[in-house]
Amino acid sequence: MQRLQRLAKGSLPRKNLETLKRVFDQVVGEARSELDEQRRDRLAMRLIWLFRCGLVNPAHLERIAMLWELTDDQLAKSKTGYKTKSSFPGFGEP
Repeated sequence: MQRLQRLAKGSLPRKNLETLKRVFDQVVGEARSELDEQRRDRLAMRLIWLFRCGLVNPAHLERIAMLWELTDDQLAKSKTGYKTKSSFPGFGEP
């Protein structure tokens, strides 16, 4: 929960953070490979962004996050990887 609180910068109520934490934990638990801290932060930022945009259904959040994680996993294994520090518009390094 601390990661989500830090990255949300106090802008989400505790109930919403708890929902995001459940989704985050589910996605991390089902990831094909171990997620390093940078990938965990990126996942958390993406979930926060979706929530702020109005996507609050946990099942929908989880599906989108799982697809992102599969894509990230493939990019991490490719030769090129990410070309920029921030793979998600509007978010820099945490």
